Amino acid sequence: MLMKTNAERLLKKAIVHGILYHMRRISIISLHVVFCCCILFAGTTQLNAFNLQSSSIATSPAHPEPGKTAVASINTGAFAVIGGSISWFIDGVELTTAKDAKSISFTAPKVGGSTNISALIKNQDGQFIEIQKTVTPLRVDIIISADTYVPHFYKGRALPSSAGAIAAQAFVFSETQEPVGKYSYIWKVNGETQSQNLTRSSSRIQFSPNFETKLPVSVEVVNTDGITVAEKAVSVPISTPEIYIYEANPLRGLMPTALRDSYLFLDSEVVLRAEPYFTEKNSNVIETRWKINSKKIDVSENPYELTLQKQGTSGTAQISFELFNTSEFLQSEKTNLSVSY
Repeated sequence: MLMKTNAERLLKKAIVHGILYHMRRISIISLHVVFCCCILFAGTTQLNAFNLQSSSIATSPAHPEPGKTAVASINTGAFAVIGGSISWFIDGVELTTAKDAKSISFTAPKVGGSTNISALIKNQDGQFIEIQKTVTPLRVDIIISADTYVPHFYKGRALPSSAGAIAAQAFVFSETQEPVGKYSYIWKVNGETQSQNLTRSSSRIQFSPNFETKLPVSVEVVNTDGITVAEKAVSVPISTPEIYIYEANPLRGLMPTALRDSYLFLDSEVVLRAEPYFTEKNSNVIETRWKINSKKIDVSENPYELTLQKQGTSGTAQISFELFNTSEFLQSEKTNLSVSY
């Protein structure tokens, strides 16, 4: 009986020690879990705060043109917005229709005006920050001019072509008259920055195309603080040089309509004049060639004029005129005309 009592006492003691041991392990594990949760929560709070502090507003395009529509977007981590809210304001007036949107559309003010765009961002922890951006657009225009030849009677402007140099001039418009040298200009032609024989203050550049049909030209306008304040890009179409043949009448002068494909003349003699368009201006590098039925004809006076006289009662002749630019490899233009009498 005594042995049974001692055995029961030892069993109870072992059970009590086992329970206490497991309770201590559970307490340690619980404390570890709570500690990890605290670290995770603290890290989350810091991450939210970091994302909010690093938020900003960007516009597309980066430098909106006056009076044009642009887009303002928030640059922020998605974690800071989940469960939170975004409120947009333009010049202090809330855009209720843009609630929680990450981007909005707006119209840039006219030259000399400013628009203040702000966003109030609040995350799921109740933290909030207001970010702002002021848009003060400048207008910059690029004027393209071509140093190519056109006839004196041509009423249009000389078009850019592969036969001549092209000039681009930037004009900056602001509300007040800006002093000379306030801006610098960074030019790009066909994606390449133009630096040869240029200073950063050059508002005008000159370049020559190759065989492109369109040539992208862009300019960035930079203020004295080194900040880009305006930009403009244009696509310059490159025309093909052309040659047309006209009748030069000794009484009525040059006929205004070009002769196309075929021409019937009734008089005993006719003078044909070739007029090039959008070709090289420098006559020192230009050579011309007339041909009748593929035979070269020497012209003693004006190289652009050819005199034809009837031979017999009727006939047909194939006339061609070709112009060569000796300063450029393989650059020539040609036109043909069938003449009957």
